[in-house]
Amino acid sequence: MTSTIAAATRRTIADILTAVPTGLVIGGRVVPASDGAELDVFDPATGRSLARVASATVEDAAAALDGRARLRGSARRSCPAPSS
Repeated sequence: MTSTIAAATRRTIADILTAVPTGLVIGGRVVPASDGAELDVFDPATGRSLARVASATVEDAAAALDGRARLRGSARRSCPAPSS
């Protein structure tokens, strides 16, 4: 019974991990790192690699911040000014 539960848990975790985006979210889109670099994410309990994810560069971080600033600016223009 325990091995059946463990196997089902492993399958569930694997299904979840394959569904999670591994890229960077920049401008509302999931994209790879600009230089293609990736890094491993490890399970601290087992030391096993769970996934490889995009490793952001300084340029990627700047693009993400610029995209966020643009989104905030467009939201500000579309929302009514607060009343006093």
